[in-house]
Amino acid sequence: MYNNDSTSKECVWIGVGIDIKPEDSYYPEIVKLSEILKQQYGSNYEFSTSNPPHINLYDIDIPKTNLEKASRSLERIAEKWKHFSVKLASIDFFKHRAVYIQCELSNPLRQLEKEIVEALADYREGCRTEDYWQPWREYNQPQINNRNKYGNPHVLIRLLHILRWDVLRPNCPKPFRKPRGFLFQQS
Repeated sequence: MYNNDSTSKECVWIGVGIDIKPEDSYYPEIVKLSEILKQQYGSNYEFSTSNPPHINLYDIDIPKTNLEKASRSLERIAEKWKHFSVKLASIDFFKHRAVYIQCELSNPLRQLEKEIVEALADYREGCRTEDYWQPWREYNQPQINNRNKYGNPHVLIRLLHILRWDVLRPNCPKPFRKPRGFLFQQS
């Protein structure tokens, strides 16, 4: 059984990812997809300097007192991983109707994710991301194991993805259809 000891400490959510910059070769394709989704579903989502497109690697809740240690760990990891290629694989959506772009899992990308997860998981100290414990969420056994061990059910066993668009609200009258003929430029 999981013991959530977050009542005795102030827990904060941290998200770890890789920003995608306008000079990256596939940035125009991501902006194009965002515009298509905006037209089809009325999303008000806009990229900005404060919320750029990014590849999600790991998110967890940790005690506020561990933020500095977590930051130093991430700096050490980032120093080793300055350059590598990312290929965009496909457009898809989660069961709860959030749209995302899948990244092909290269060995460097998978290794980077593993290093981050292993470096940060021990900083949780009883904090947990409550969203991952909601009763409507459905997980297989490996995901349950990862949620218990790493605080996140999706790490190390799923395709990494680029920023999701929560444009498909449950009351949205249109079903999601992947845009036809949408091709990614590979980098």
